[in-house]
Amino acid sequence: LRVPADEVAILAVDASTDALDLARENAVGHGVGDRIAFEAADLLPPAARSDPVDVIVANLPYVPATTVDDLVARRTSAAFEPRLALDGGSDGLAVIRRLLQSLPAGLADGGVALLEVGADQGTTIREAAAAWLPGWPIDVAADLAGLPRVAILRRGSARASS
Repeated sequence: LRVPADEVAILAVDASTDALDLARENAVGHGVGDRIAFEAADLLPPAARSDPVDVIVANLPYVPATTVDDLVARRTSAAFEPRLALDGGSDGLAVIRRLLQSLPAGLADGGVALLEVGADQGTTIREAAAAWLPGWPIDVAADLAGLPRVAILRRGSARASS
């Protein structure tokens, strides 16, 4: 998306066209439907590889596979979500690791990625980031409930690293 320097372009990406349809409906309902582009893609759209973005905000599946079954059995609010939106593999970070691998190609110099993670995944996300993105600073910030749920990864600028 090309926009004037004093404006923000928002691209919402999801692998599920049903999720995109719901997001589009919600955006229209909140009066911002004309300010957001929607694209079906797996993690990052192809355009991000040729034109890296400044900010990535992701709520990817982060629930360990064995926990998903328990959430469904207990009929929590997660029971009404598609399994694809919840199941993060054996430790909950399988999909997030795939995003970490693609960040060098899709996140601009000086950019930041904000990823929702489980409150007990701080150490695991730090280890994954260190493995896939050596030298990238990572913090895990608290959400509004005070739980450590937001992984913040920063990409240094090319000038800063030379």
